Amino acid sequence: MGAFQILYLQRSDGKIEIRGRLGTKEKNEPLPAQLDPTPGKDGISDYYRALSEDDAKHLEWRRKLGGMLAREIQGSSWQGKDGHLH
Repeated sequence: MGAFQILYLQRSDGKIEIRGRLGTKEKNEPLPAQLDPTPGKDGISDYYRALSEDDAKHLEWRRKLGGMLAREIQGSSWQGKDGHLH
């Protein structure tokens, strides 16, 4: 197995600022309302939160992104440990 490097990305596209709907520059991060864990009228909490490395969702996303990256680098012939094309 080859050497690997862990990548820590704070933004999906690496950009600190983006152009908003009105063409103005905006920070590329969730809005304060999107970070608020307070349940809405329906009792559901829908918000962004940072995941710890041992969180199951963190592991799930690392596996998915790693598989997609391997497929992009190695082409459509890449097979995962289970022997299936991914």
